[in-house]
Amino acid sequence: MGSPVANRHHPQLEPLAGFFANNLVVRTTVNGLQSFRKLVDQLAVERDPSRTPSFQVLFAVQHFALTDYWAGSGNVHPMPIPNQVATAKFDLTVVIDDNRDQLTGWTEYPVALFKADTIERLWHNYVRVLEQVVTKPDSQLQDISLLSPDEYQQIVVGWNRTDTELVAEQQNLLLHQLFEQQARQSPDNICLIFADQQLTNREVSNRANQLALTIHEQITVNGDGTIPPETCVVVCCEPGLEINIAALAVLKAGCVYVPVNHNEAPERIRYILDDTATPIGSDHLAPFLAISR
Repeated sequence: MGSPVANRHHPQLEPLAGFFANNLVVRTTVNGLQSFRKLVDQLAVERDPSRTPSFQVLFAVQHFALTDYWAGSGNVHPMPIPNQVATAKFDLTVVIDDNRDQLTGWTEYPVALFKADTIERLWHNYVRVLEQVVTKPDSQLQDISLLSPDEYQQIVVGWNRTDTELVAEQQNLLLHQLFEQQARQSPDNICLIFADQQLTNREVSNRANQLALTIHEQITVNGDGTIPPETCVVVCCEPGLEINIAALAVLKAGCVYVPVNHNEAPERIRYILDDTATPIGSDHLAPFLAISR
């Protein structure tokens, strides 16, 4: 983000005619001996003639104090001139005029990146932040909300109200059985997407069935061929398609699914394995699965 500065820090510069303003890149450590060209080269910014290399959002707070010029000027009144610029200079430009009685502002943005209602919401959020800062100046930053109570209710509660009433024949089905039913109804629908990979319902079901069979073969089953109750299968793998397939496979095998974050400290993982009485799994399943009884 960048912000314009007047560069009139010394009193003797105030009466001088001229445009001294410059755009300051926020939160960037710069060696004063560097040239702008060398700075851009060191940042290894990809050159793109459609955008500025150092920042894409400009935020400016200025004090034009126009009322001081018009006060006592008789019949002279300000006449706003519409902005004739057809091309946005940055991805987003926000200018605030800190007048004596009120704050006014305007926004310049490329219509290819933002819709008008998005910019309107941005202003509503900004105003809400200012209201909270003024009414409760000692509030911690983490307690300042961009959302109004109605917006929070809609996003957190309203849009997450996804409960669906199951039909009679689905009431007694388990999660993996409901998935199998859906996979039979729409086998070619996309089920999982990760990065540039994707799998259909049929592909996920087939892979989960294969892994469930492998899990079943690695566990000492009861005399009737069933897996002992509360047999845990610990799944530890990096985020991706595999973790979803493994979770489904564990349920298909009739086991308890125990997820473990692969970034956890070794001591934490060892504690989970011990707490679930999980010995290290066979090489066939390692490093993704470990089996317990």
